[in-house]
Amino acid sequence: MDLNTRVIKEPRGFIRIIQFIFAILAFSTTAGFDTRTTLEISCREVKAGTVTTVNHKINYKVEYPFNFEDVPFTYPENCSEKDGKTKTDKFPMQFSSSAQFFVTVGVLCLLYSLGSCLFYVFMTRYYETNPLLPMIDLAATAILSIFWLAGAIAWAVGVSDVQHYTSPDHLKTSIQYCVKLPKEEVECTNGYSGNWASLNVSLIVGFGNVFVWAASCWFVFKETTLHRKQMQPGGPEGFDSFGDPTRQLPQQNQFQQQQLSSGY
Repeated sequence: MDLNTRVIKEPRGFIRIIQFIFAILAFSTTAGFDTRTTLEISCREVKAGTVTTVNHKINYKVEYPFNFEDVPFTYPENCSEKDGKTKTDKFPMQFSSSAQFFVTVGVLCLLYSLGSCLFYVFMTRYYETNPLLPMIDLAATAILSIFWLAGAIAWAVGVSDVQHYTSPDHLKTSIQYCVKLPKEEVECTNGYSGNWASLNVSLIVGFGNVFVWAASCWFVFKETTLHRKQMQPGGPEGFDSFGDPTRQLPQQNQFQQQQLSSGY
């Protein structure tokens, strides 16, 4: 086992460190996401010339893995009544598949980037002398690049849908008296729309991972036998490997011999 820290300063090793950091940011900003949205309801009732107002606030929790079929929200069954009767409802939708795939790719890339970087450092001689290892490294890097592309695109669509279906505007459509009763009796207004900064960061890092992993394919490819065959020394046809001028221009040599035999 040879310790070679020089590879960390090379693009092949340095980019693995960047991939490690990006992978942590990608899955942590997604798996650790937690916010809420609120809808404020104001109910008015007129009795004997007196206007009575009852206010309600509905909170909806949004968190990973974004399976809204398991997340209920509760609101008053009768808007103007203070009897405490409530109704529980759920959104029949879930976005856990795209979120979990994105997080899984992040964890896999974290482990692979860390493992390959350690292998570069401690097993450099074995990596450089075994032609199969760079080919396996290239194939794995290319596959993970495709995973990042698919995961980032799917998650971008998922984030947009999550923001839409958990917004206060969409909560209104699930409550009948917010839709059917006139504003003179019920006024449903948007409260807190949630903090989506973490998910926006995850999208930026996700597409950044696509670029970083695709770029690393080139640096790994340079270590394979495919690239080394293309870089073997040699010149165009008619030139030898050392560029011998006597072999490069045979017609010129014959002309020089004719000049010498003629006395010139």
